[in-house]
Amino acid sequence: MVENVFSILLLLFGLSSYAQQQEPIKTDGLQFKEFFFEMLKRDPNRYQDLLTVQKRCARHMANIRTMTCGGKIVVAGPFNNWSNWRGIFIFKTKMMDDAKSLVINDPMIITGWLNHDIHPRWTMKGAKFS
Repeated sequence: MVENVFSILLLLFGLSSYAQQQEPIKTDGLQFKEFFFEMLKRDPNRYQDLLTVQKRCARHMANIRTMTCGGKIVVAGPFNNWSNWRGIFIFKTKMMDDAKSLVINDPMIITGWLNHDIHPRWTMKGAKFS
């Protein structure tokens, strides 16, 4: 029993270490690359006046343009409904901490207008939006 638990922990640690290496993985001849998927969510305590929100939104959009021009974001945009999910970023960074450092500097996150969750995501290498 102890050997089984140790083996499972060793396997999980090994998979975690492998995922952090950022090397494309291969499955059945297909290659996959890791990106970081950032879900932007509505913060329940986001009560500010309209002028303040407009200024923050302008800085938020400028930040997105900077990250896009720098090659850090491959997808960014809002959802077209009024649920708690407000938008997404998909980051192209080497490590999750790099993506986290980008999102925590976004004006909408700093001011508490949006919350966020970040998750690693494997995407088939060469896949593109058209």
